Amino acid sequence: MTERWDLIVIGGGSGGLACAQRAAEHGARAVVAEPGPLGGTCVNLGCVPKKIMFHAAELAHGIDDAGGYGFDILRRGHDWRVLKERRDAYVLRLRGIYAQNLDRRGVTLLKERALLEGSGRVTIATSAVSRGTPPASTAAKTAGDPFASSVRSAGTSYRSARSRR
Repeated sequence: MTERWDLIVIGGGSGGLACAQRAAEHGARAVVAEPGPLGGTCVNLGCVPKKIMFHAAELAHGIDDAGGYGFDILRRGHDWRVLKERRDAYVLRLRGIYAQNLDRRGVTLLKERALLEGSGRVTIATSAVSRGTPPASTAAKTAGDPFASSVRSAGTSYRSARSRR
């Protein structure tokens, strides 16, 4: 199946999501190809979970220091399972918000890998997808392994870091 899009975004991290949403707000027919969870590395593995864990550690230190400020606090322990469950629930909630934002703006989300195939073509999983004017209509954002997003010649392919796995 071949479809035409004004913009194909490879990668559903914060940069890719913002790009697709802004384009859709200006009337572009946009699609995001992301085989993994929305939000990218920051939301799913890095910044957000780390900040939650860091805040929990700060709270533990604050509880230890509270007696010096006149608080009478009985510390009976900590439940790591509850912290992990609530951290994971927060990340899951953010993913849902991202999906709702794409849907509200009319951006199509394809939970598949994408590959720049050559002049004017992107393959998303097994579906060939035609795109508009190259190269401005394709945006690729990867957290781990950046690559050149312009297609040098027909027959040359560039893959995102996720699609090489």
